[in-house]
Amino acid sequence: MRQLFTALFVCFFLSSAVAQSIVYVTPTGSGNQSGGSWSDALSGTQLQPRLASASAGTQFWIAGGSYKPTIGTDRTLSFFIPSGVQVYGGFTGTETTLSNRKATRPYSTIFSGYLVAGNDEQNSYHVVTFRNANADTRLDGVSIIYGRANGTSDFNNVGAGVYNDGSNGGRSEPVFSNCEIRGNNADSNGGGVYNNGRYGVCSSRFVNCSIEGNSSNNGNGGGMYNDGFQGICSPQLTNCILASNRAAQGSAITSDGSQGLSSPVIANCVFKYNYGGSVLHGRGFNGNCQPSIVNSILWTNSRPSFYSESANHLVTYSDIEDGYSGTGNISQDPQFFNYYTNDFRLLKASPAIDAGNPNSTASSISATDYEGKSRFYNNRIDMGIIEYVPNSVTGIVRVTIAGSGDNVSGNSWGNALNGYTMRAALSEAAPGTSFWVAGGSYFPSFTTGDRSSSFVIPPGVKVYGGFAGNETDFSNRVLTQPLSTTLSGDVGITNDTRDNSYRVVVLKNATAETVLDGFVITGGNANGSTLSDPSSGAGIYCDGRGQNNKSEPKISNCLVIGNTARSYGGGMHADGNYGNASPTLINCQFVQNTASSGGGAYNGGLPGLCSPTYINCTFLNNTATDQGGGIYYYTYFRPGDNTFSLSNCTISGNRATDGAGLYCGNSSDAYLKLVLTNCLIDRNTASGLGGGLYLYRVGRSTIEAAITNCTLANNRVGNAGDNIFNHTGADTKGRYAIKNSIVKNGGFGYRDDGSGSTVYPPLDITYSNVQALAYGSTNIDVDPLFVDPVNGNFRLKAGSPSINTGDPNSTMATVSATDLAGNKRVAESRIDMGAYEFQASASTGSDLSMSLRVDNRTAGVGQTITYRLTVTNDGPSTATGVVWQHRLPDNVQYVGGTTLSVENGIVTGNLGTLLAGESVTAMYQLQASQPGQYISAAQITAADQPDPDSQPNSGTGDGQDDAAQVDIRVGGANSPVYASANPNQVPLPPTQSNQPTPDPGKVDLALSISVDNRVPRPGDLLTYVLTITNQGGTTASNVRVTAYLPDGQQFEASGDGLSVSDGGVSGGTASIPAGGQTSVRFTARVTASKMGITKAQIRQASPADVDSTPDNGTDNGEDDTAQIDLRSLTGL
Repeated sequence: MRQLFTALFVCFFLSSAVAQSIVYVTPTGSGNQSGGSWSDALSGTQLQPRLASASAGTQFWIAGGSYKPTIGTDRTLSFFIPSGVQVYGGFTGTETTLSNRKATRPYSTIFSGYLVAGNDEQNSYHVVTFRNANADTRLDGVSIIYGRANGTSDFNNVGAGVYNDGSNGGRSEPVFSNCEIRGNNADSNGGGVYNNGRYGVCSSRFVNCSIEGNSSNNGNGGGMYNDGFQGICSPQLTNCILASNRAAQGSAITSDGSQGLSSPVIANCVFKYNYGGSVLHGRGFNGNCQPSIVNSILWTNSRPSFYSESANHLVTYSDIEDGYSGTGNISQDPQFFNYYTNDFRLLKASPAIDAGNPNSTASSISATDYEGKSRFYNNRIDMGIIEYVPNSVTGIVRVTIAGSGDNVSGNSWGNALNGYTMRAALSEAAPGTSFWVAGGSYFPSFTTGDRSSSFVIPPGVKVYGGFAGNETDFSNRVLTQPLSTTLSGDVGITNDTRDNSYRVVVLKNATAETVLDGFVITGGNANGSTLSDPSSGAGIYCDGRGQNNKSEPKISNCLVIGNTARSYGGGMHADGNYGNASPTLINCQFVQNTASSGGGAYNGGLPGLCSPTYINCTFLNNTATDQGGGIYYYTYFRPGDNTFSLSNCTISGNRATDGAGLYCGNSSDAYLKLVLTNCLIDRNTASGLGGGLYLYRVGRSTIEAAITNCTLANNRVGNAGDNIFNHTGADTKGRYAIKNSIVKNGGFGYRDDGSGSTVYPPLDITYSNVQALAYGSTNIDVDPLFVDPVNGNFRLKAGSPSINTGDPNSTMATVSATDLAGNKRVAESRIDMGAYEFQASASTGSDLSMSLRVDNRTAGVGQTITYRLTVTNDGPSTATGVVWQHRLPDNVQYVGGTTLSVENGIVTGNLGTLLAGESVTAMYQLQASQPGQYISAAQITAADQPDPDSQPNSGTGDGQDDAAQVDIRVGGANSPVYASANPNQVPLPPTQSNQPTPDPGKVDLALSISVDNRVPRPGDLLTYVLTITNQGGTTASNVRVTAYLPDGQQFEASGDGLSVSDGGVSGGTASIPAGGQTSVRFTARVTASKMGITKAQIRQASPADVDSTPDNGTDNGEDDTAQIDLRSLTGL
């Protein structure tokens, strides 16, 4: 009987041990909280003592959430993991096998030492500890954060994140896998990890881990310290990231083998942004310290990379930024997908591909990489943590700033690619792929010094901007003005052009099917002097260089602004050197770009072919220190047909030494046909020759220029040729024809043959109004009666001698269907001269229009800005009783003006009578008292006669031409927006609402989220506001909302009762009446420099919501969800 009882007891004991070999844990626990199943899960407050007492062989399965070693303030407590115990994080709370777990990054299970709100100095001394742990001990899928080792003992001032103790005759060798050790701080050594092998052995393994943002204030080894003093401490690190750690020496790792041994093995790791002394530090006084580094990348760290004190770093087959002697080492940009977001995938041009140790094998390194893919794609291992595998991107790829869903495929807006990986995805795109890019600013890199980064668009790929982020068909896209999507070269330090990308967009050998459409392209600074540090094409570089190469992309609906090149093409360089560069540009604007030649655009084949086409394009206020302020064209040597065509283009306000508007030339055997149709070239200024147009030809080359229905006027020079300067020679190889055009308020200039004689080229001028060259019966030289040439209105007044006096044989078929303004080209029985066709109105009345301009769009606070408001009467009748008003935005004050009245922030001009064809301009001064973006709008509020296409005092938002607006920026780019009030807006046509009719028995809840700072720095405190609106027909009860903070943010506090629960920051309100609204607030601390998106959803409410379902996810597009993206700036 006694033997039977003993046997039963043993069986019971063994069965209980097996049942308890897995302990299930959730933040709040469930059921009886025994830990025997998910339904009886242990609570987070019980985890630390249960873990500390666990026996070898026990596994802990821990669901996502934040866990602390104590609910009190005892800083000595930590998560102690006994030998042989295995801890796994990242569970959702439903898994039945370990293989069901999908441990995602960032890790959802967090071990935190943050004990006292608002006081980091009272955090746990160590978050996790091991002591004499065998090799079966494991920590997997857990984030370890916010340890603070600032005690007075040698134990409590090291190893803030992890203290791994194998000292004094012990042995500790646990395995860390898929762990993140972040934001820990020690006063002495080992901010992230302290491996203690003093007088013992400590040789752990770290696989697929991230050790980031840790620091040792007064010691070494910010990320990790390996202490082998009179002992052994040689851990292994494989596929690991060590980033943004800080220490006096060994900002990433210090290994100390003094009187002992410390020779860690580091394979396929990446070291980035570690700073403060060396990156890896070795000490081997009277001992042995020989760390081995292989297949690894050290880039953008402080220097030197290695510092040895009686030690020797054995570095092979690695990419070291400052160089290091060793077999297979290189020092080249590894070309990561995105440095800023720690996306260490390799671009296909990376020198790290197939550059690792050829003798590395799956058994010697690892069979898989950081992402779990096969380590040996092409029979030889790569450097870095992620093996390169070609990935041909096809179909439609959707892109938003923050991305959503899987952030990889881009196959829907719900799975949008994030902006920081768009450059990389472009590099993998196959011909026919389309990128739909939502509004926002996109950068090719965020790494200071990464100036060679550009958006490189492969042949046949189409890239479209301006999407709202919900379109299901391309036809749904609505391009706004100003354009909403920006490609910016402002990498590195924000608003510091010195470290900007050399080129923003590159189109190499682009086929005719290649498209760039709907973008602002800005911030390129091509100030280099070599092929790798280029000096041309700062905004767009269209590369058709080389024999048999051709680049002919279509670029449309783009604003190319604020780019600078040391040599050629501030806005764009179409480079056909020994090849062919022939882009087509439609509806593009080149504004305020700068270069030596071709401030706006440089087109050339030197030698080579170049036949660019510009349609409906504007070149405004560009500058060249040498030639071609607006546009430069040149080709030579290579015989071949080149056609340079501009139709319906405006070239205005540009500056250069020669050819301020347009410089066009060729030499040797090159042939060029220049075609200008319906173009306006006005108010350009050259300090030398050719204010509007400079034509240059020498040698055996040929230029044939056809200038039809163009207006060249009011251009100025310091020497000769206000409107046109001709340097083409007297032979027939340099001739040009001018027809149906106006060349006034400035004349022609010609070259000298060297002996004082002027060389006149063959000219064919017909049916034109030209200054001083009106020979022949079809030409005239009289005042063309422009509407307002001083302010840039070169339309014709009623009664102009240039109306109905063009070539009677010119038709819309032979010239164009429309004029520069898009109006019918032949409005009456005969074509007009000039770029604008006079549009006679069949009805009586006066056609009033308004324009509004400023002398400075980027002013300082308190700086006076001059506004020019022009009202034009295009007839046919005299207008009387004309009054206009300009409602000033908030924080804008009227300074002065003439014949104007000001009352209650409204500037009023009483014009009285305005003759047909007359323009009147009012000048007045305003200033802003606060930083901001100011949108000023004015309108004609009264007139006695009917207007055929507008209605006075109907508001400034209906697109009618009797209203105008202009925007300025005062102070920083992220300042608030202030706009003129628009109280008189006539209602626009109603739109069909997508909201259901309120059901008196249901609620209709909508959620929005805002934050007070979208570009914070680590350490900043953010204030979030969640606003819930009830648009339904009855009161909503028991409303609960949850916000999910991204990695790099930590909940701080809430005065509205929100707390960490339900997997996020949760709280709510008892009720919201029909038509009511309530807001709840909480604060969060930024803990790391990361891009992130905060999402929120309504988790519960009653009765049922008419158009959404609570607690069904944050990415379904329902109105009970909301999200906002943030970019935390690096502190470097």
